[in-house]
Amino acid sequence: MSPIELALARIQKDPDHSSSKVLCSLLIALDSGEGFSFRQFNALDYNDFVLAMEALRDWRLEERRVKQGELSAAAAIPESCCSVWRQLREDAYAARIA
Repeated sequence: MSPIELALARIQKDPDHSSSKVLCSLLIALDSGEGFSFRQFNALDYNDFVLAMEALRDWRLEERRVKQGELSAAAAIPESCCSVWRQLREDAYAARIA
C-alpha cells in the first residue's frame, strides 16, 4: 500500500480518532490547496507523524497523475476511502494510456 492508501486506511479504521482527523485534514489540504496548520501535527503520535510525512511525499509524486479534488473526495468518505482512491488512480492511469 502507498502511504496515501495507508493514511486513508487509518482514517477508515477510526474516522473519529484525532489522528484520523489530522490525516484527513492534511490530505484534503494537499488536494485542494487550502490551508493546513502544522500545529495539527502535535496531535499525532510519532508513527502517525511519519505516516503524514510519507503521505506528503507520496502526494508530491501523485499530484500530476490525478485530478484536483479526487483525493479530497476519497478522504471525505471514511467508510470506503481506500477503495475510492484506488479506483480514482486506476481511472487516471487508464486515461493516460488510452
